[in-house]
Amino acid sequence: MSSPAPSPSPSPWRHSLLTLAVFVVLTGYFTYPLWTDPAGQLNELWDVRLNTWIMAWDAHALVTRPASLFDANIFYPHARTLAFSENLLGSALLVAPINWAGQPILAYNLILLSGFILCGVAMALWVRDLTGSVGAGLVAGVVWAFAPSKMDHSPQIQLLTGQWIVFGLVALTRYARTGRRGFLLAGALLIGWQYLAGIQITLLMLPGVAIYTVALCLARGTWTRLGVRRACGDLAIAAVIGAVLIVPVSLPYLTVSDAEGFVRQEQEVQGLSAQPKGYLSPSPLNRAAHMRWLHERYRLTEANHFLGIVALTLFLAGAIWLGVRAALRRRPGPNAPGARVRSAGLRAVHRVSLAVTLVAGLVFVAGLVSARWPTLPGAESVVALGASLNITVWVALGGGVALLTRGRLEQRDDAAIVAPVALYLAVLGFLLSLGLEVRAWSHDFGVGPYRLLYDYAMPYRSIRAAGRFGLAALPFAALLVGIVVARLQQVALNGVPVRHRRLAVATIPALFLILMAAEYRTTPFPAENARVPDPEVYDHLAALQGDGSILHIPVMRREYAPSATEYMLGSTRHWRSLVNGFSGFLTPEIVELNSIAPFTPEFFEVVRRDFDVDYIVMHGHQISAAAYEGLDQRARAATRELTVEREFDNSVIYRLRARVERGFRVRRRYPVSKLPVGSRIAFEARALGSPADIVLDVSWNQRAMGRFRLTSDWQRFEVARSAMLQPYPDGTVSIRWRSLKAGIPLARTGATLAHDLLIDVQPDVIALGVDDKWIFREESGTAIVAVFTDAGSSLVESRVFGAEPSQLEAFVAFLGAIEPRSIVVVGYRDVAAAGPAITAKIAAALGAIGSSVRAESLPNQLALVGVQGAAPGTAAEDRGAPRAAVRVGPMLLGQPRFGLRAVELRPPG
Repeated sequence: MSSPAPSPSPSPWRHSLLTLAVFVVLTGYFTYPLWTDPAGQLNELWDVRLNTWIMAWDAHALVTRPASLFDANIFYPHARTLAFSENLLGSALLVAPINWAGQPILAYNLILLSGFILCGVAMALWVRDLTGSVGAGLVAGVVWAFAPSKMDHSPQIQLLTGQWIVFGLVALTRYARTGRRGFLLAGALLIGWQYLAGIQITLLMLPGVAIYTVALCLARGTWTRLGVRRACGDLAIAAVIGAVLIVPVSLPYLTVSDAEGFVRQEQEVQGLSAQPKGYLSPSPLNRAAHMRWLHERYRLTEANHFLGIVALTLFLAGAIWLGVRAALRRRPGPNAPGARVRSAGLRAVHRVSLAVTLVAGLVFVAGLVSARWPTLPGAESVVALGASLNITVWVALGGGVALLTRGRLEQRDDAAIVAPVALYLAVLGFLLSLGLEVRAWSHDFGVGPYRLLYDYAMPYRSIRAAGRFGLAALPFAALLVGIVVARLQQVALNGVPVRHRRLAVATIPALFLILMAAEYRTTPFPAENARVPDPEVYDHLAALQGDGSILHIPVMRREYAPSATEYMLGSTRHWRSLVNGFSGFLTPEIVELNSIAPFTPEFFEVVRRDFDVDYIVMHGHQISAAAYEGLDQRARAATRELTVEREFDNSVIYRLRARVERGFRVRRRYPVSKLPVGSRIAFEARALGSPADIVLDVSWNQRAMGRFRLTSDWQRFEVARSAMLQPYPDGTVSIRWRSLKAGIPLARTGATLAHDLLIDVQPDVIALGVDDKWIFREESGTAIVAVFTDAGSSLVESRVFGAEPSQLEAFVAFLGAIEPRSIVVVGYRDVAAAGPAITAKIAAALGAIGSSVRAESLPNQLALVGVQGAAPGTAAEDRGAPRAAVRVGPMLLGQPRFGLRAVELRPPG
C-alpha cells in the first residue's frame, strides 16, 4: 500500500492547526455542557473528586514539602497514602498554577478537556506521518479520542490522558525511519511523562509500545544500518531517561505494596475482565438509538469496548485486506522496493508461526460460536479443544513470532509495514483484556495471555480490572482504521481528474467523520455541581490551631460510593490530616470503623486506638434528618469523650477530649468470599526493626484458626479452614498480633525490656502501663518512675511524685539511688516552674540514665526508657508539649514494629 498521490496542500503546520481546531470543536460537541462551567461542574463525583484532590495535593505538596509528596493527608495515620492510587503528577504539573490559585475543579476540567483534544491530535499526527493523509488522521483521531470505551472511563482521567504515549509512538516511528537519536530520546521522554500522568494506561500500553518499536525497527532495518554498538548505545540512553522519570515515583508504590499487601487478587482481576460480548457493548453515555440498544443487551462492568459500526466495519475491512494481501503476496525480485536478504530457516519460522496463528484463531472463533450456540454439532468438543490447548496463548505467541520475522516480506512504505503490526496489537489487547482465564457464555477457554504478565511482571498485579486492556487495543485499532481510510482515498483517486482530486480525497474522511460524530454522540455529557457543601466547615477547620487529625461522619455511605471524596475535596481548603479516605485501595481500619455505630463506646475505643483523632465532624446533608438528630444527641451525651467545638446549620464539629490510651491492639482484616473447607490461607509476616517475639492469632469470623510465633525475618504461614467453620460460607479473616517479649534494644546499652510498655504524659494526666495493664494513671502526679531488673524480666519498684519542691527533690534522690544497669522508666510533666536548682538536678539525674536533655531546655513533658549509668543520648525518649509518649513493644516512639506482606487464598488440593 502506498500513500495517496501528492497534491498541492498547505504546510504541515497549517495541517496541525487545522487538526487542533477540528478536535477543539469535536470536544466541545461531545462534552457539552460540561465546558460551559468548568470551575463548578464535574462529570462524576466519586473517582473524579478523588482525581481532583490528587492533582490539588500534588500542587500543594510540591511547594510545601516536596520530599513528602507521597505522605498525603488521607487515611491517617498510614504513610505514603498517595501511593494507594495514581499520583497523576504529569497532569498536575501542567495545571499547578491553577491549583495554587485555589481552583482545583477548573484544573481538573482543563486536563479532562485537553485530554480529549490532544488524544485526537496525537493519533491524527501518527496516521498522517505514516500515510500522508490528513483526513485519515482525523478519522483515526476520533476513534482514539471519543470511542465508547474511552467515554465509558470518562471518570478515570488517568485512562483518558493517553496522548503522551501516542506522541511517543510518533517519535519512535521517526526514529525507525531515520535512525536519528533525537527521536528515540523524545520517545523515551514522552513515554516517561505518560507514566507520570497515568501509571495504569502506561502499563496497559507498554507491551504494545515495545512490540511496535521492535517490529518496526526490524522491518526497516534500522539497527542493521546503525550497527550493533550504536543501536545498543541508543537503547541504553533511552532506558536511562525512562528510569530517571519512572523510578522515583515507582519506589513508594513498591514500599506500600510490600508493607500493606496491596496486590489485586486473582478473583478480583478475573471478575473485572472483559468478555467477548463486551466488544458489542457501547458506553452508557452514547445517545444514538442503536448504541443504547446494544448497551442494554450486552453491557458489562469495566468492559464496554464497542468501536461503533463505522469504525468496526473499517477495522474488519483492514483485517480482511491484510489477510488477502498476505495470501496473494509474491516474492519480490532482488531489485524490488523493500527487498531483503532472506534465509530458508527464517522463511520456515515465519510460515509456521503464521499457520499456528491462523489455526489457533480459527479454533478460538469456532469455540466462541459453539459456546454461544451449544446445540451446534460438535460444539462441546470444540470448546473443550480450545480450553485444553490454551488457544489464546497460541494466538498471541504465534502472531508475535510471525510479526517479528516479517522483515523478509516486501515493504513499500511505513503504512504497509505498520498495518499488520496494528492488527496484531489490537488482537493482543483484546486477548489480554479477557483476563487470567478466558471465559465466555459460562464456558472456560483456558489460560489467557494475561496470566504471563500477572505471574511474572509484578507491576501488573496492581491492575484491578484486566478488562481495561481493551483501552490498550484501542489506539492500534484506530491506527488500522486510519490506514484503511487512507487506502480508500488512494483507490478513489484512480481515474479522477487532477482538478477534482482534492475534493475526492476530502469527501471520504468527511463522510466517515459525520457518521461517527452521529454514532458517538454523548450530549448532554454528565455535568454535576461539584462545589463542596458546607464550605464554612472546612474554613473553620483551617482556622483551628495545631495539627490535629480529623474524622468525618458518616465515614462511608457505601464501600465503593464513599462520601470520603467530598471530605477529601473539602480538605483542599485546610490540608489537615484526615482519617477518612478513598483510593484504589481501602485500609482495613477504615472499613472496620465504617461498620461501627458512631459515638458508641466501641467507636471511641477504635477511634482512640487506631486513629488518634482530635476532631470529629458530622455532616447532616449526608444522612437523614432523623439519623442526624439521633447521632447528635448521642454525641452530646458522651460528655466524657466530646465537647462541641462549633455548630453550623447542618453540621457539627466535635473536639475529642484528651485521654490516656488504654493500651493498644492492632488488627488487619482481609475479606474472603466462599472459602471452602480445606482452603489454605497463606500469608507472610515479619517484625520490623529489631528482633521481637510476636504472637499472631489468626481467626475466621472470630473463631480461632491458629497461633504462630514470629521472629524478625519474613516468615510464611499457612492455616487451613477446618470443618467447624462451615457455618460461615463468607466472612472475614482477622490477624491480630501481640508482643510476648518486646526485645527492643535500648539504644547502645544492649539492655532489653521483656514487657509491652506504654508511658503517656499529657497536661492533665500521667500514666504508665505494662503488658497492656495500667500500673499508674494519675491526674495529680508530676512524675512516675518504674525500675526493672537489668534483664528486664520483672518490676523492682515504682513510685509517683507530686509537684511540690520536696516531692521533686525526692524524685531526684530516687533516680540517683537506682542500682547501675537497672532499666529505668521515667515520665514527668509540669516541672519547669520548680526553680533553676531543682531543674538542674532533674536534668543531671535524667542524664545518668541516658537522656540527653539539658537544664536550660528541660521540656514540660518528657517520657523515656533508659539504663542507669548509661551515657547521655542512649535512652529511647520522646519530649515536648502538649504530649509526650514512648511506646516500647510492638510500638517504639510511635512507629509500628510489625509488617504484613500479603494474604493469599488457595482452594483445597
